[in-house]
Amino acid sequence: MLWRFRYALLIALAGLIIMPTSYLLKDQIGTARPITYFADHSVSNYVVFVPDVRLHGGQTSFPSGHTMAAFGLFGVIALLGGRRWPLLGLACASTAMLVALSRIFLVQHFLVDVLGGVGRAFVAAVVWEINTRWLQNHKGLDTGIYKQPDMDIEATPLPRKDLKN
Repeated sequence: MLWRFRYALLIALAGLIIMPTSYLLKDQIGTARPITYFADHSVSNYVVFVPDVRLHGGQTSFPSGHTMAAFGLFGVIALLGGRRWPLLGLACASTAMLVALSRIFLVQHFLVDVLGGVGRAFVAAVVWEINTRWLQNHKGLDTGIYKQPDMDIEATPLPRKDLKN
């Protein structure tokens, strides 16, 4: 599956689309991360934290970049191989879900941040599926050179002047 150039290109393209989008949305939306929110509302004493986990503060919570990247990457891999290998799709979906749950468990994001990451990755997957349908008609990208398909034209004899009917 990953040995085809166009599949590798799609996986790289998914990363190139998702990560800058995540940073741009985080910068524009500016939602407080859980530790910042809890400290501002004086409820951080009631939250259970995982020991030895460095909590990120600031206004960069929405959407969850890790969740967006996980659902984007594993979504593309599942779409590439999930039809042929259904267990691959299940493994990819499970891994992406575990990444999303870990972001909440580690008190790095709220549920809405994780759902925002999933939603953005879903939009990227829809765009990817549309592009895949286009690429199926342009298989020349696998060889790096686009060649026009050979056309089977039946040879019709030309009339000869030296023969009389």
